[in-house]
Amino acid sequence: MKVSSYHEEEYLAKSSYHEEGEEYLEGSTYIREGEEEYLKETETDIDIINKMCAYLNKKRISSALESPSTFYRPTSGEDEDRLHCVHLMLKYAWKYNFAAPIKGLLCSDAGAKVLDVGCGLGIWTLEMASEFPLAKFYGIDSVSYFPESVSPKNVEFLEANILHGLPYKDAEFDYVFARELIFAFQPSDFENIVMKEILRVVKPGGYIEFVESELEGHISTKALLRWNNEGMKPWINSLNIDTTINCRLQEIFTNTNQLKNISEQRIKIPFGRSNDFVGEFAAETTMQYIKSMAELLIPFMKLTHEEYYNLTKEIDKEFRDEKSASYFWNRRITAMKI
Repeated sequence: MKVSSYHEEEYLAKSSYHEEGEEYLEGSTYIREGEEEYLKETETDIDIINKMCAYLNKKRISSALESPSTFYRPTSGEDEDRLHCVHLMLKYAWKYNFAAPIKGLLCSDAGAKVLDVGCGLGIWTLEMASEFPLAKFYGIDSVSYFPESVSPKNVEFLEANILHGLPYKDAEFDYVFARELIFAFQPSDFENIVMKEILRVVKPGGYIEFVESELEGHISTKALLRWNNEGMKPWINSLNIDTTINCRLQEIFTNTNQLKNISEQRIKIPFGRSNDFVGEFAAETTMQYIKSMAELLIPFMKLTHEEYYNLTKEIDKEFRDEKSASYFWNRRITAMKI
């Protein structure tokens, strides 16, 4: 099976219609109707697949060493692996690291400035900086997971909490990017602080882009459904997290009265190791997340550590079943500041 055709048939949740001027996906190229701009990928499918295979082979070897006694105490290395896995999965599924029409600016000698909010390990930031050496990239996070010594030199990382204000002047950035960020905040904080700070630092004519996954997904298997209903949902409810906020980003963007050309795309990502590389990576990242959540969810589920471990083994078995039909949506939304 060719990767490109599989990507089109299985992963692109393309609507049967599109409005005039709407951005949509066609094959492996991003197209904005009415424009002649094409964003061609610089890293091939094979390059990304090789990285995925190397990662999965490493995990298969290390998984043989797992035991119930260490299962629910993930190391920082395991957390880093999961974030790398998520990055590769989304890059392969979407075919590129961004959707906003800013490639021309990033390739120019205009000195474009890009901010990655909630940069985590800085994986996206570092990849983009390597690909676009003429632009300057800044990554911030409330915890310094990012590397202390940075290469390439057009990257700068800073530990900062956006709830306390971004340490940048007004209208400083041409492009602000955020991925898997919104569920880290209470809904009121996201709309009243986070969005306002991002809009403050982006230039008029500049772009913002959010990439967000569903928190719960669409589950068709017994063990995963039990974990979600008895553990994940009660825990989410205890934190007053709004699980629908990622579906309301267009509305939130519109209500700012500061954005135009708002465009949203979504992509369906299956859980399951029978669903090619994206499905396998989705299963891998989900298993890592389930393992890491043990100490938080065991009290809600009223399970022993051994019972939780056994449940995760059942979930892992479900992911290997070719009949698994569980999936989640990943969305990305872009807009230009007026």
